Amino acid sequence: MTDMDDGQAPDRPTVDDAARWLSFADLATLRGISRASASKLVRRHGWRRQTDNQGRVLILVPAEALDRPTDGPADRPPPMTDGRPADSPSDRPMDTPISAVVVLEEVITGLREDLSEANKRADAAMALAGQTAAQLAEAGTRADASLALATSLQRDLASALAAADQARVTARDAEERAVALAEADAERKARGRLRRAWDGLRGR
Repeated sequence: MTDMDDGQAPDRPTVDDAARWLSFADLATLRGISRASASKLVRRHGWRRQTDNQGRVLILVPAEALDRPTDGPADRPPPMTDGRPADSPSDRPMDTPISAVVVLEEVITGLREDLSEANKRADAAMALAGQTAAQLAEAGTRADASLALATSLQRDLASALAAADQARVTARDAEERAVALAEADAERKARGRLRRAWDGLRGR
């Protein structure tokens, strides 16, 4: 991370182990103040600022400044001058160039954070789309395999039916041959008996 200089050179506070690096938005949330008030608080105390690898501006906030104040700027009534708030537009000094730079940096930081979040959502959507496509491809592969198996089983069934028909034809032919052989044998035996009978009559 790279140190940033906001154009002021206040005394830097002693850094303790409990200090935390926070963005302007995080500081505003913890303190219960607006981002503009958080920016003023950082400038007033001269807290160290740095930019992380994602381009976010971070502030090193001491531990004692992390708690929400009991009487924050939003809860205190503004001081009155001649019957009107002293911090009215007519009494406020014009923003200095340094303040404008700080505000611009905060805007750019917010845009970078929004862009980073959008990129994360886009990456997540792309990952989900890729996962869905992979699941569809896997389902298609399984469907193709199931269709191929069904086709193979259908061919095997047709072959089995053809083999069964052939076996029935073979069995019928064998049965017919067996009947023919039995009839021929019976006829042969009958002729043998007649011949023996004839021979017996001739021998008398």
